[in-house]
Amino acid sequence: MNYILTYDTHTLAILQTANGGSLENEEIYAATLPNAKALCIDHPYIDCELHYMEGGQVKNKMPFPELKITNGKIQNIPDNTRVEWPDYVVTEESSELEFDSNVSGEFVFIFDAPRYLTHTRIINYYVKT
Repeated sequence: MNYILTYDTHTLAILQTANGGSLENEEIYAATLPNAKALCIDHPYIDCELHYMEGGQVKNKMPFPELKITNGKIQNIPDNTRVEWPDYVVTEESSELEFDSNVSGEFVFIFDAPRYLTHTRIINYYVKT
């Protein structure tokens, strides 16, 4: 049985999988998305949260790398990481990010990088007095 996979050539993220179907239909779908490509694969089970595409092959995502965190600064962010901030704004970050707040507290950030498992992190921030 053929399996059809659509992925983003920029982020390497798998966007959709389907069993059966036709590659022609998936190519039409992929053409409507920026940077998308469709291809036939022989893998019976692909999970968009656990796998990514690289070099035409499905690969397992790795554990997220250890982040270096200091008050208001997060470093060691993999390239092209989608970051959901505590206020639900989403940005794409590489290497590091800085944030500021007028209150001390715990802030939740969600990191979603192409080659890594999604990582949720609670970060303590202290207002400098």
